[in-house]
Amino acid sequence: MRRRDFTLGLGALALAGCATRSAARADDLLVFAYFTTGKGEADGLKLAVSEDGFAFRTLAGGRSLLVPQVGEKKLMRDPYLFADKGVYHLLWTTAWEGVTIGHATSRDLVHWSPQRAIPVMQDVPSTRNCWAP
Repeated sequence: MRRRDFTLGLGALALAGCATRSAARADDLLVFAYFTTGKGEADGLKLAVSEDGFAFRTLAGGRSLLVPQVGEKKLMRDPYLFADKGVYHLLWTTAWEGVTIGHATSRDLVHWSPQRAIPVMQDVPSTRNCWAP
């Protein structure tokens, strides 16, 4: 097989993978987890949704859906939201300086489990900060 044919074959395989991807349902939404700076870092989790990934609208009138209660400063920065088997997991940075990140779960993004501060860097000497993914 010539190098050119191999390269073209790889390109065709990549395009075929895109073409066979299941089509998005009309009711699928993109969810964006965010925080606001300043005093808003203590306000907590805010969510916005989009149908196209370009225009987003805030949910709950822009108010917090989860107020941070754990960690060194009880802040919520860098919220990272992901779903696993029907359960949403939220990880967040709890302070500018510290060794913990926050974690909570939800099935509906409204009702949340008790929050946990996970000391991911407590055993690493001279750690200055620990930020969520």
